[in-house]
Amino acid sequence: MGSEVLDKLKDKVDKTIIKLADPNFRKDPIGGKYGFVTSVISSAYKRHGSILEEAIVERLKEASHLDVITEDEFCVSDKANTLALKSGKDFTDMPGVNLQYEKKNPERTLQVDAIVYNKKTKIVSSYEIKRGNGNFDAGKKRSIRLDILSTNFLLRDYYNKNRQVRPKAAHSYIICYYGLRALPKPFSLIAQDLDKHFGFKVYEEVEKVNKYFKNLLHKMIESKT
Repeated sequence: MGSEVLDKLKDKVDKTIIKLADPNFRKDPIGGKYGFVTSVISSAYKRHGSILEEAIVERLKEASHLDVITEDEFCVSDKANTLALKSGKDFTDMPGVNLQYEKKNPERTLQVDAIVYNKKTKIVSSYEIKRGNGNFDAGKKRSIRLDILSTNFLLRDYYNKNRQVRPKAAHSYIICYYGLRALPKPFSLIAQDLDKHFGFKVYEEVEKVNKYFKNLLHKMIESKT
């Protein structure tokens, strides 16, 4: 059976292009005749992040050996947050910590772009998905490390409580699709890593969505200039 990812995302891409074609944003004073183009392209980069995230998640859902959850309010306990803060840059704690996941009185909540259980390996993993075409500053990297560690410490129990399946291990990653890694290997993945990592063809179907978005964006800009 073929992939339906592009078909599922077409409506979202089409609506995004319509909004970009009639922008309601302030043009930069020095842009001059290029002001429309620079403003549209800048906005397009930001909007593409959401499209890229959804394309990856929808493709992963098509794999029979993967169970995929998106979680808008992943509850981080004080214990998990404190341990993550103490760990700092050190990821060596990640494989050995399995804290209890509770929804009551969380220290904070996180949006986790994808939580994926591999039925073959019995491993659950969490993923933050970024375009990864710009450098991350030191503060952003610290924030990403904190979120990934906090999530990881609770991930096994979270999945067990949601699916009544006890994973044998939990891993956490950030996907920096276009190659500028926010974290070192193996905690960051780029586009070319995805097929091997998931044991499933992801890249080709995601690129179909990216190409569709890019072609519509360019045609719209050319029609306006």
